[in-house]
Amino acid sequence: MLRTLMIGLDNSAFSQSAIEWGIQTASQFDALLVGLGVIDKDGIGSSEAIPLGGGSFVKDRNEARLKDAHRQIRIVLDSFAQRCAQAHVACKELEEEGTPSECITTIGQRYDLIVLGQESHFSFETQQGPDSTLKEVILRSPRPVVVVPHTVTPGEEIVIAYDGSMQAARAVQAFQSLELYRDKTVHVVSIDPDKKVATKWADRIIDFLHFHHINAQPHAIRSTARPQDVLIDFLNQRSVSMLVMGAYGKMTWREFFFGTVTKRVLTECPVPVFISL
Repeated sequence: MLRTLMIGLDNSAFSQSAIEWGIQTASQFDALLVGLGVIDKDGIGSSEAIPLGGGSFVKDRNEARLKDAHRQIRIVLDSFAQRCAQAHVACKELEEEGTPSECITTIGQRYDLIVLGQESHFSFETQQGPDSTLKEVILRSPRPVVVVPHTVTPGEEIVIAYDGSMQAARAVQAFQSLELYRDKTVHVVSIDPDKKVATKWADRIIDFLHFHHINAQPHAIRSTARPQDVLIDFLNQRSVSMLVMGAYGKMTWREFFFGTVTKRVLTECPVPVFISL
């Protein structure tokens, strides 16, 4: 059962959406919600080459950036604590300096679940767009990660994307152990050009779920289209609150996830994604 969850906080709108999802989930499970603000100190210090004779200027600039980063993260953490108090959710605030992905994966070992926004902006002092923290955390995470989109709408269903792989099987087991299926209808979606193969995959994980008293509905889909397209279309047709899937670190057709499938799902999925290696 879910007892604790940790959100990696930056100053973006995606982080705010992650907070709202975390509050709803923590409230449902009476769990502790931890907010971790990370100062990318190494990124601030190494963002630009030092021009000849410019060492003093760069040092002063980096100190000013570091001070501003601490100020902004403090604002984020104070807002997080205030929002948790309003929702009557137990919370804890943490502030760390270091490489964001390393801080998140190290401190995340204490908790059941890591939550991040669909875009991560921990390097806000040195770059305008999203950084690589989300991908790095997923690849190294000691815990499952929930990736929250910019906007979260209520849903009554959970979809498990299952391709018969070890990564997908581990993701489903982690999902089941945290009991995140509470009060939801669970669907298992398997996609393959061969309907028999898709059916075999779906039946396998349906059996696992039944052993844990979870009545899931199988959807074995025969399709030669890109799996990510089929999956996103399926999600858009239903009232889904979460997608569960496994992630992959190398390219194969069946990766069903850290090649093109994972990238499309993580960047375009309209619902929170529970992902595990």
